[in-house]
Amino acid sequence: MVQSPGNQNQSKYAAVNEAERSGTVRYLNDGAGFIVKARKNKAQKKMWEACSGKYEIIQEGERQSGAVATSLTATTAIATPMNYWYVEFRCVK
Repeated sequence: MVQSPGNQNQSKYAAVNEAERSGTVRYLNDGAGFIVKARKNKAQKKMWEACSGKYEIIQEGERQSGAVATSLTATTAIATPMNYWYVEFRCVK
C-alpha cells in the first residue's frame, strides 16, 4: 500500500477532506504472467481490506521506478528499469 484511503486515526490538525482522500497500491508488473496475476490479486485484497469491502478504481497505469543492475562482466553491468502498476482507488459505501 503506497497510501491508505482516508485516515482512520485522523489528527485534529488534519484537513477537513482527509477522510475523502483516495488510496494507492502498486505492484511489480514484470515477470511471468502467473506471477503478475498473483501480485494483482494481492493488491486487490489490500484495497478490499483497506475499505472493509467495496472500492472503486479511480485511475491506474504503469510507471517505471528504480532499476535492477545485472552484471555482464567483471567491469560491465546494465540497469533494467522496474515497471510497477499503480492503482488509485476510493472506498464505496
